[in-house]
Amino acid sequence: MESHRFGSSCLCRICYEEEEESSTSMESPCACSGTLKFAHRECIQRWCDEKGSKVCEICHQMFQPGYTIPEKKALVNVAAIIRGSRGFYYIDYHSAGSDYDVFPWI
Repeated sequence: MESHRFGSSCLCRICYEEEEESSTSMESPCACSGTLKFAHRECIQRWCDEKGSKVCEICHQMFQPGYTIPEKKALVNVAAIIRGSRGFYYIDYHSAGSDYDVFPWI
């Protein structure tokens, strides 16, 4: 009886594309195992860009190596009238998102 050895394949956990386990396009970017172990580098980077985080939502480990997240931009710059005040104020939201400064607008 003749036996055939077949190569192992893995599935990208983001796009579900199947690749040979020996493929250089698949990575194991965090501590997840089993069917969640592998993903394309481009898929994980796109996920980091969308979520604004480099932390795996399943195993809570940082994606490694070299994944980046985009710099957060200011959400809103507005001019506001504050009741009871004598003027306009400019509210500047920092790129961190939650901190802001209020400046008199003359």
